[in-house]
Amino acid sequence: SAYPELVERRELIEKVCAQEEERFRLTLTRGLSLLAENSDWHQGPAGKRILPGNIAFELSATYGFPLDLVEVIGAEDGFTVDYDGYESAKDSHKLRSGAGRIGEEAAAPGYRDILEARGKTEFTGYDRLTDDAVVLGIVVDGASVQSLSAGQEGDIVLSRTPFYGESGGQVGDTGRLTAAGAEATVTDVTRPLPGLFAHRVRVAGGTFRAGDPITATVDGDRRKDIARHHTATHLLHLAIRRVLGPHATQKGSRVAPDSLRFDFTHFEALPDAQLRDIERIVAELVIDNYPVETTVTSLQDARATGAMALFEENYGDRVRLVDVGGQSRELCGGTHASRSGDVGPFFIVSEGGVAAGVRRIEAVCGHAAVAFIARERERMAACADLLKTTPSTLLDRVEKCVVREKELVR
Repeated sequence: SAYPELVERRELIEKVCAQEEERFRLTLTRGLSLLAENSDWHQGPAGKRILPGNIAFELSATYGFPLDLVEVIGAEDGFTVDYDGYESAKDSHKLRSGAGRIGEEAAAPGYRDILEARGKTEFTGYDRLTDDAVVLGIVVDGASVQSLSAGQEGDIVLSRTPFYGESGGQVGDTGRLTAAGAEATVTDVTRPLPGLFAHRVRVAGGTFRAGDPITATVDGDRRKDIARHHTATHLLHLAIRRVLGPHATQKGSRVAPDSLRFDFTHFEALPDAQLRDIERIVAELVIDNYPVETTVTSLQDARATGAMALFEENYGDRVRLVDVGGQSRELCGGTHASRSGDVGPFFIVSEGGVAAGVRRIEAVCGHAAVAFIARERERMAACADLLKTTPSTLLDRVEKCVVREKELVR
C-alpha cells in the first residue's frame, strides 16, 4: 500500500523486466562465445590459466559482460582474472575518455584564478539582450592572460552578461563584445565553473584587457529561435507523457536554434500513430497560445504545484519554475518564449532508440519547421517530376509503380 504505483504500472514493469532479461541473455551468449574463442591466456601457478585484465575489461566496457560474471565462469572453468591488469585497463580508459576529470575538476587553472580573485558572473539575460560589464579575466589555452588582440581567440570572462552559457541542454548564445577601439565575435558561451561564464571570442579588431569596460550584445534572432525550441521541448515532454504515460520522463535534451533533441524513458519504438498524436497535442498547445510564466520559488513550493523535476538533477533551495498556462510546469533555468503560440509550427523529424529503455525524438519548430516543410515539399515535387506526375497524385503513382515492379520481378 505504500507504493501504489507498483500496481498501477504493473504492465510496464513486466515489459521492462522481460526486455532486460532478453537483453542479458544475448549479452551472456555473446560473452560466453568471446571467452570460448579467446586464445590470449597467461599461465599462473600450477599451470592455472589467467585471463588478461585488458580482455576482462573489454568484455565489460564494450560488450556489457560484467566482471563478477567472468569470475563465476572462471570458477567453473578453472581460470582466474588478472585484477591488476583489469584496474590498469580501466584507468587507461578513464584517461582516454576524460572520465577522470569531470565538472569543476576538469576546469583549467585560469578559470579558477579568475573566480578566486574576481568572483562570479552575474547573468542578466532573462530580461535583456545587451548589457555593460567589466572584463574579469581572459583565458587562452587554459591559462590566464592580460590581453587579447586582433586575430586572436580565447575566452573572456565578464562581471555580468546577457549571454546564456551552455547548460541544461540549451546551447550557448552568440553575439559580439565591444570596447573602446575593440570588437570581438562571440562564437559560444560555456560555464567552466559554477557561476562563471566564459565567452569564446574571435577578436576582429583592437585589444581587450582585463579590467576594461565593455558592452555585450546577444544575437537576438538566434536567441528567439533557441527560446522557441526550449519551450517546444517542454510542450513535447507534456505530450509524450499524455500519450505514453507517466513513466516517459526526460533523460536528456539538446536545445539549439535550428532543432531540438529529447531523450525519454520508454521500452519500445513509437508507431506512427503515437508520433502523430504527440504532434497534434503540441500543435493544440501552440494554437491555444498559453502564457509562459517564470517564477523563482522554493523547491518544496514548486513540487507542491506539481512541477516536473529531473531525478538526476541537483537543485538548490531556490528554483526557477517555468509554467506554460498551467499545462506544463517544469523546473528549468533556460530561456523561453513569451507564449506557447510563439513556438509556431512543430514537426517531429525522427524517433529512435539511443540506449536500453531510452528513446530519442528530434523535432523542429518556428523558422526551422518552415524550412523543413519547404525541403519536404521540394523532395515531393522532385519525386513527382521523376515519376511524371503531380504531388497530389504522387501516392497513386508510387503504388502503381510498386505493383508493376512486383509483376516484372515475378
